[in-house]
Amino acid sequence: MCLLFLLHRFSQEMGFSLEIVHVEHGIRGSESVEDAAYVKNICEKLSLPCRIVSLDIPELAKKLHLSVEEAGRKARYAAFNETDPDKIAVAHNMGDTAETLLFNLFRGSGIKGAASIQPMNGKVIRPLLSVGRADIEAYCRSNRIVWRTDSTNAEMNYARNRIRLNILPEAEKVNPEAVKHLFKAAQHFQRAETFLAKCTDECFHKYACKNKEGGLRLRLDLFKNEESLLISRTIQLCINEVLGSAYNVTEKHIEDVLALMDRQSGKSASLPDGAVAVREFGEIVFYPPSSSIEKHSPPPAPAEIPLPEGGQGRISLPDGNSYNFSIEDPPDPMPAAIPNLKYTKWLDYDKISGGAVFRTRRSGDYITIRSGRKKLKDLFIAEKIPAAERSRLYMLADGNHIIWIPNLRISEECKISAQTRRVLKIEGIIKDPQ
Repeated sequence: MCLLFLLHRFSQEMGFSLEIVHVEHGIRGSESVEDAAYVKNICEKLSLPCRIVSLDIPELAKKLHLSVEEAGRKARYAAFNETDPDKIAVAHNMGDTAETLLFNLFRGSGIKGAASIQPMNGKVIRPLLSVGRADIEAYCRSNRIVWRTDSTNAEMNYARNRIRLNILPEAEKVNPEAVKHLFKAAQHFQRAETFLAKCTDECFHKYACKNKEGGLRLRLDLFKNEESLLISRTIQLCINEVLGSAYNVTEKHIEDVLALMDRQSGKSASLPDGAVAVREFGEIVFYPPSSSIEKHSPPPAPAEIPLPEGGQGRISLPDGNSYNFSIEDPPDPMPAAIPNLKYTKWLDYDKISGGAVFRTRRSGDYITIRSGRKKLKDLFIAEKIPAAERSRLYMLADGNHIIWIPNLRISEECKISAQTRRVLKIEGIIKDPQ
């Protein structure tokens, strides 16, 4: 009511228009209905447009799986924004700032949470934020403004109420200026947060980049070059980016991602809403919920796709890649006449059994290199193939012998030589591995 009368006064002096929006939450029965009627009556006396919005916030909270307080906040601001106002003025005061600072610290918040409520946040403005409750009540009394009190403000089952009714009065016994000092502390935290946000944004753009799955790749040299505070904040920003918000992100999520620094490639950390962070050699990759399920769920049972009959024809693999196969006479001289092309390969057809198939990896797979057999897992590690990709690579295999890994390596046993009589030519269109 203090804010309403002040804005009405200034609107006349400064020439801006007002619309009053009152959201009736459907929680306090007749009491909240009477509050709405009171607001409407005041607005009529002041000749101000007033929109009353009645909602069932407890039911909405259940539907959205939110607390009643959070559901009410979302509903209020949705109602405020319906007519696309230039500004939305709300009546938070100095005491609300002190409560929020303590509430956030008690929940384990960092500097941003300690900055508490801001005087401006987008469209939202808080003209009374630096004014104490006692001064607001004194103004109302001196101007004969009658206010109404929400009875739920006295209920102790709300954390903020316990802070307001129990903790702050005790703090004022220690120092009568406690609330004012908490307000000043929040302002200091806000200045620190503004500076750190700028530094964090610079780190983010220096070390992180988007990938094609809608996620982010974060280079690990961040951990060597920057201070620990900026490292943690940059990780937080990466998580926020892939989730679209900071809601539900806790210090534990940041610590789990930090731990990936000292773990081997392929290890992962779970993030809110099904997002995942994965250590992949020189990077930590953040996969958003929409892609992480597909990327990190166990792959389907490997399909076996045989070579075209007689080595001639075309096949398409489940990974989207396609290949043309043909049998050719060896060029002369052998093998120097074989060009080294990325997406065209030549193999000794007589060294490939009729049972060769394209499939994904299996336990016991190996490939032959110049020094002998090498486990497929060891090859993937040496070649820095991301763990999330390994189980989805289709390879040409003869039993456990991997003959060819597209875009990576041919088994030494199947390379053409001076003794080659028939050449299997493979021409492919390979999707971008990123």
